[in-house]
Amino acid sequence: MFLRFLSTHTTTAGTLLKAGFRKNIPSLFWGSVRLCHGSSVGKQAKGTNVKSGHSDRASEEQLLRMEEALKETIPKFFVSAHDFSLYTYGVVFEDNIRNVRTTGLPAYMRQLSMVRLLAHVRYAHVKMNILKVYSDPVEAAVKVRWRVDALSGLRIVILLWKFNILKYRDFLNKKSDFTDGFSIFYVNSDGKIWKHVVDKMVPDEDRAVVDTEKDALAAKLSAALIVGWGGVQAVSDML
Repeated sequence: MFLRFLSTHTTTAGTLLKAGFRKNIPSLFWGSVRLCHGSSVGKQAKGTNVKSGHSDRASEEQLLRMEEALKETIPKFFVSAHDFSLYTYGVVFEDNIRNVRTTGLPAYMRQLSMVRLLAHVRYAHVKMNILKVYSDPVEAAVKVRWRVDALSGLRIVILLWKFNILKYRDFLNKKSDFTDGFSIFYVNSDGKIWKHVVDKMVPDEDRAVVDTEKDALAAKLSAALIVGWGGVQAVSDML
């Protein structure tokens, strides 16, 4: 009798899970995400392409709202729950740093959870910083240049005694490892991110700005060598 009861209820539970009635799917750090019928995620999936979630292009106003939301969310990546309401259910994730490509919000959540877990396992201190964020109406996207500052526990133990505890922030800035990256968040007409591309390379438009600044500096140095250090300020004003 007991075995029959257990078998029947186990089969029923398995059927319900496969049918999508599981109310909470826990992730490593982001908390539980409701995927049951009637949830906001389920409604969103009905109104978008399940494969990509991409319909039409976002307006400039929607891009500005997304830009502000990302400014608030990204710096908290390693310390608080990520806001997955910004994404479509079929969000596409392309990580060109790790050569990973996924489709769907659950897979995207797993990838971000894995990155966060590995970062906290390897480092005692890890922080996400935004270097630059701007909207691109031509591509209907928000582009973000970011940097991850990290410091291992062993390095803290070995080096911390050299610094005053009151200057701990300066110590982190000077001794931490860092990784620069670039993210492109493509936004659809619903104001949701339907695609996220991560790359370690700086895009051409940003590289052009950097090259222009380097060329200007080189021109000033050349002028200094020609006219002497006394005329550097005058030449600098002319440039």
